[in-house]
Amino acid sequence: MDFLTQTGFNLVELLDFDDKRYQEIRAKILSKYNAQKSPIFDIFDKCRKIIKGNENGCNLLQYLLYHLNNKIIKSQNYDKTNNRLSDLYLKYGCIPFDKMPFNSSLVGHNPKLLELFDCIDSKDRKHEILARLIRNNTENNGQLYTPISQLDNFKDIDDLISAYNSKLYKKHQGRKIEICNKHLYIQDYENDTIKIIQELMELSDEGKQNYESDVNDWLNSNMHPIDCDEKKAVLQKLFSESKVSLIYGSAGTGKTTLINHISHLFSAQSKLYLANTNPAVNNLKRKINTSDCEFMTIAKFLKNKDIETNYDILVIDECSTVNNRDMKQILEKASFDLLILVGDIYQIESIQFGNWFSAAKEFIPKQSVYELVKPYRSNNEKLQLLWDRVRKMDDTILELDAKEKYSISLDSSIFEVSKNDEVILCLNYDGLYGINNINRFLQQVNPEPATVWGVHQYKVGDPILFNDSRRFAPLIYNNLKGWIVGIEVFDDKIQFDIEVDKIINGLEAEGASFELLENSTNENSVIRFSVNKYKNADEDDEYMPSNEVPFQIAYAVSIHKAQGLEYSSVKLVVADEIEDMITHSIFYTAITRARDTLKIYWTPETENKILKSIKPVNNSKDVALLRQRIIKE
Repeated sequence: MDFLTQTGFNLVELLDFDDKRYQEIRAKILSKYNAQKSPIFDIFDKCRKIIKGNENGCNLLQYLLYHLNNKIIKSQNYDKTNNRLSDLYLKYGCIPFDKMPFNSSLVGHNPKLLELFDCIDSKDRKHEILARLIRNNTENNGQLYTPISQLDNFKDIDDLISAYNSKLYKKHQGRKIEICNKHLYIQDYENDTIKIIQELMELSDEGKQNYESDVNDWLNSNMHPIDCDEKKAVLQKLFSESKVSLIYGSAGTGKTTLINHISHLFSAQSKLYLANTNPAVNNLKRKINTSDCEFMTIAKFLKNKDIETNYDILVIDECSTVNNRDMKQILEKASFDLLILVGDIYQIESIQFGNWFSAAKEFIPKQSVYELVKPYRSNNEKLQLLWDRVRKMDDTILELDAKEKYSISLDSSIFEVSKNDEVILCLNYDGLYGINNINRFLQQVNPEPATVWGVHQYKVGDPILFNDSRRFAPLIYNNLKGWIVGIEVFDDKIQFDIEVDKIINGLEAEGASFELLENSTNENSVIRFSVNKYKNADEDDEYMPSNEVPFQIAYAVSIHKAQGLEYSSVKLVVADEIEDMITHSIFYTAITRARDTLKIYWTPETENKILKSIKPVNNSKDVALLRQRIIKE
């Protein structure tokens, strides 16, 4: 390693030297330690033989030697030799990467393109680069079809596609690239999209018999009062002509409230509520207060083979975060009479490709599609106007911003706490204006004395977010906001008093693993619990270890984690180095977390660049091509 440090070479470059130079370096290092041979050079020699001979496993070895990350290496390791990878102890899941490293992943790891160029020869791999470009355009930009006209740098596209498809691993045939009307697409992505849309179209063919008269009788009975005319109008038509309803709405328009109204309407029917994340599922649990309801994450529903799958009504929330593969599998596994799909296509989308919810409304009859427009999150009309203009990317955003002074240059004022219910939103964790540094700095500014526990410190007044733990479920849930109002250290434990952003009554708290104290001056509930210094020897519940602090300090949080939360005051940090990471959905999600006050910290140059470049995903071309494909089928 001294040689690498002194010369600046990496292991891939060392093993790539010609025989004479490599043997000279080898002999020099061995002589330094008076050694004739070395186990490490025996390994290098074998790696070099595979790499120089371009044998199976060569690309994987080059990447692992370049990266030298123990976690990544362990993920590829297998307890038996692999005859398809030069008898190396590697999993079969490594084969796709070794065959086409520029468009495949290792087991549990997605390599960065620049790192691949640094350690693997890209010659004769243009077919992989083309496939990667199409995949990134689909997964990152939400475009199912990539126009060939945008691929001027690639010649002989037909030959490149043929080369790529022929090299695909046998289990990855669905990743084939196909051509449709001078556009390229990935086979599985199109198949999943078409399957979902066809299923929804079939459900929209007819409605529930006598639905309108039933719902009017229910509304007139006043069994469950509804004080919003917009939501009453939706309820009256919901399933009159279709057995599927798509409900769209911007942040704070009461989508979950409408789900609760629908649930009361069908209180006698069995209902399943699905969402992608535990916070979203917990939000539904808190706000749906009727009988015969089951709540779970999509992952739990799909992975559990013994789970109940037959329900009268299926509700899927936050549909924009549900990828196409999962949605197709839900429709295949679940049995239901009525389907309700709810979400906001302008907020942060699914991590994997998921265009179905934005495309579906173009194929379903208009009477099955509803959009909520009246906001309830904020009474600040100017803030509502900003949300609306950003949602549509109106040309007058800069004018409104200048008038209301939402933007401010990055300076020390970001570290001045103006309200108790305030958060700083960031995309990055590291750097001067990253989450970690802001949390450390603002905690230091907090004048209360610090209590050190393990490697962390805590202060009265610190804002917190609870983590995903079953210790206090269901009353205390993932992403619940709170503030530390008391700390006491004992010999074997630390005790926290936390003001939580909700009201818990004494009846609810009976049997809970915390003590309910008197309410705070803000009339929020205050709970007390302890964290042990050591894990109990007989403790076997990994979901609620008694020696782990069940919350994180949250002066600053990521925009993704803040989805579903709201604060009186939001400060959004957009440093120059992350401007390229800001998408329309990320920016819109961030600014709609604020109820009263919003400040955006960025330079004028960054503001202009972002507001001129970000735009909502336009799927009109995808819809037109899909329409042709569906008609053909």
